Amino acid sequence: MLYVEDDNGIRTNIEEILIHLFKNTVTAKNTTEAYSLYQEHKPDLIITDIKMPGENGIEFIKKIRKTDSKVRVIITSAHTDLEYMLEVVQLHLIKYIIKPITEEKLMEALSSFVKSYSKHTVYNLAENIFLTTVNQHLQMDKKSFNSRKKRIVF
Repeated sequence: MLYVEDDNGIRTNIEEILIHLFKNTVTAKNTTEAYSLYQEHKPDLIITDIKMPGENGIEFIKKIRKTDSKVRVIITSAHTDLEYMLEVVQLHLIKYIIKPITEEKLMEALSSFVKSYSKHTVYNLAENIFLTTVNQHLQMDKKSFNSRKKRIVF
């Protein structure tokens, strides 16, 4: 997962949450750095702010969408302007989070991310460990568990 935020305080706080939820989390302070990290890591999810110095988050996602229509995107913004909303609709977002970002808003958006995959998507998390998104069913060495907790690690 790739998180892009120019505000150091917000980036640090949200990163602390994300590193506990995702196996691989990378962060960037601007879209130039983010695009380089995107090319290197090919994340399944991008969470990006809109308003940043230089290229904004919308331009960044538009650039990615030219070659990648599958990466999931969550946008964060303090702006509720209709202009922004209309522009981001075309980017096929998972969620648009209005700042301030609370843990509840973030978890709701991440839940939408998980649900965005096919109901029968199976992740091979490690040798003999599988997660099915349809019912958060976890199978380890032929033993089954229902994972109904808030936290799912990718």
